[in-house]
Amino acid sequence: MTVRTGANDPNKRSGKWITQARNRLAARREEKPVTKAGQIRALWREIEGALADGQSLKSIREWLEEEGIVVTRATLSSYKRRFRRRDAANRRTEALEAFMRQTGSASQMLVPVQQASAEPPRVADQPERDPFAQARRALEKNFDIRIIHGDGDPTGRNLV
Repeated sequence: MTVRTGANDPNKRSGKWITQARNRLAARREEKPVTKAGQIRALWREIEGALADGQSLKSIREWLEEEGIVVTRATLSSYKRRFRRRDAANRRTEALEAFMRQTGSASQMLVPVQQASAEPPRVADQPERDPFAQARRALEKNFDIRIIHGDGDPTGRNLV
């Protein structure tokens, strides 16, 4: 059997290579992941289900060890926190996207955080709010910190 590998290969020109590559990648997804994190991630649905059913991390760790995945309880706990945090972030993102699809305001709401203005948008009726106005008024007065702390006598009176 001759294998064609050049640009003249009719499978590459016809688009069959996409189907073939997808099939090969799908078959490789069934292989055991190389890293422990990948192995735990591949089994995460089952692990999460066992935790939801009341199983302990200790027993799940023992089950994984029987399957050839050796992790400590602390490592498994770390993966649990990491995967749950990722799942929560994904749920928040999906909820936000669903909200924006419903309201139709996706173009208004999708402003990258880095480009968002540090100042809130101003309403024409509102006067400009100065967050440091109170501090400026306090500093304009004659102020001596020794009065507050009772540290010395700034008035020159003999208190003793």
